[in-house]
Amino acid sequence: MTLLAVGLAFVAGGTGRAAGAGGEVSLSLGQATEKALASSQQVRLAELAVERDRLGVREARNLASTMRDLQDMPLPAESGPSGPGKIDVDLAVEVGPGQAQDALYVSERNVEAVKRQVQADAEQAYFSALLAQEAVKVRQESLRLAEEQLRLARVGLEAGVRARAEVLAAEVQVAQARAALQTEEKNRELAFAALRQKLGLPAETRITLTDPLAPGELPATTLDEALRHATENSLSLYQLSRGVEHQKKVVEIVARYLPGTFRHRKELYTQKQLEIRLEDARNQLELAVRGAYLDMVNAHAQIAQYDKAIEQAEENLRLQRLRYEAGLGTGVEVDGAASQLTAVRLQRLKAVYDFRVSRSKFDLLVQGPPVSTQVPAGQAAPGAPAGFGA
Repeated sequence: MTLLAVGLAFVAGGTGRAAGAGGEVSLSLGQATEKALASSQQVRLAELAVERDRLGVREARNLASTMRDLQDMPLPAESGPSGPGKIDVDLAVEVGPGQAQDALYVSERNVEAVKRQVQADAEQAYFSALLAQEAVKVRQESLRLAEEQLRLARVGLEAGVRARAEVLAAEVQVAQARAALQTEEKNRELAFAALRQKLGLPAETRITLTDPLAPGELPATTLDEALRHATENSLSLYQLSRGVEHQKKVVEIVARYLPGTFRHRKELYTQKQLEIRLEDARNQLELAVRGAYLDMVNAHAQIAQYDKAIEQAEENLRLQRLRYEAGLGTGVEVDGAASQLTAVRLQRLKAVYDFRVSRSKFDLLVQGPPVSTQVPAGQAAPGAPAGFGA
């Protein structure tokens, strides 16, 4: 059975398997990415594209072999009703096989690129679920603090040392904390639903995340090194660069027979378009790497700041509660301190999440084998052009 047949069978049967019993599953980050890879239709399609482009190479070589016999014949410059012209014959011989081989090279490397993208998407979904899960815990603690403050206010009212207004204010804080908790619980359900979808799990599956939402370390690489690696590893830059080289050959062939004509100028225009697209792609890649790097560094610095802010907020809440219990403070002061603690805890969670996601995006752009040095000698069209990756 060919890979194409296997892939079609997988696509046909995938929906039925996904609809099976849910149950429970405990997943580390690594296990989640493995499940995402195992269920990814994008990976299957990328693998099918390799088989398609292998056939394309064979067809291009066969066509070149046929056309080569026509190169010495007296043919018109352009193809017409009577048959192919000189330009199309030379294109089939001199450009077609190289284009087909480059397409195969790109599709082969794209399988790994798609896998890395699937892994990165699964990581980000895992981090989003972790963030939502931890935010629920913070809101639960916030509700507990509000309920404790309401209890103290009622005790004070019964003892005649607190006004009813303080009890009413505490009841409002409890209601607000409960509403905020319900919102976070809904966000958690949505985040876990998105994670199940990324991993190809049934909707009723209950997931336990075993890895914490913990801050990691900054990469050892500098920004300049990251930019160089990203350029060397970019499959899209390689593809565009090779497209420019192939189009230069097209221009050369057309100029042999129709110099200065509309078709010649049209091919020159196409070459310029491709060169502009290549330059734009380089600029966009550099912008993406810089953005991910700066987001990562900024989030990492914020984590340490929020650690100190949490310590300060916890101490402030402790002091405000002591003052309240001693009859020196008000419920408003306690509620304010509790709200500040909840806010900085949520901000720290978001900073950790931002760091992990930006690190994942950064690694996706920067890591991987250099594309420009991987064309098998004697197998592809001319290798990456001089200066590629510079």
